[in-house]
Amino acid sequence: MPTTLLNLREQIRLDYKLEGDPNFPITRLTLMINQAQRYVQIQLNGLGFKKWEKIATLTLGPNTFVNKSLMNAALSLTPDMIESPKSIRFVEVGDGTTYGLAYEVSEAFAYEHLNNSLLAPTIKDPFFFRMDNFIWLAPSTILTGALHYYAVITDLAADTDATQIPTEFVQYITKRVGIEIDAIRGLIANKDNAIAGLSDQITGAWQKFMDTQQQKDVDKKANLQ
Repeated sequence: MPTTLLNLREQIRLDYKLEGDPNFPITRLTLMINQAQRYVQIQLNGLGFKKWEKIATLTLGPNTFVNKSLMNAALSLTPDMIESPKSIRFVEVGDGTTYGLAYEVSEAFAYEHLNNSLLAPTIKDPFFFRMDNFIWLAPSTILTGALHYYAVITDLAADTDATQIPTEFVQYITKRVGIEIDAIRGLIANKDNAIAGLSDQITGAWQKFMDTQQQKDVDKKANLQ
């Protein structure tokens, strides 16, 4: 059974004894829940969860970076992309004949390689970096680009809206909200440490989840033999 916004809000009110507390009205709790589910999503993305993968065709145009010719595209074309260090998985690129996969690098890495003929990018060994709300691609001979990225989870608004976080990890939404509540109430000495501990819990739950999936695959193969 899917977990709704109402389910989450009621669970949080019970767990953290919020009934009658004017500091946590419905609108504030809804905002906290949406922020918490995005936090859980980012944690799962970093661990390799693939539920929110998407692809978008880039509209490329010529531009320059440190007087070197590159291709770039506005990231406004993907408004649903989650904002995290690992929001872009890679970019498929091609020049009509040859194709490659571009992975993210820093501006410093790009500058070094664009100014060294031995390290210069090629279609088979391209790269990209993000700057000024654009994605920049090298080499400049790239004609096409397909962006593989993680889309942000849908915010919950109505009481009946169900979270897209898998059931196995829904509890971490309420726990993340709980950290904020306890911090507001002055019950946590170090919020960063509490969040780091929650991240460790999610990692442990992910490992158990993967172990379970692998065991199911083993059992399925055994039953087919």
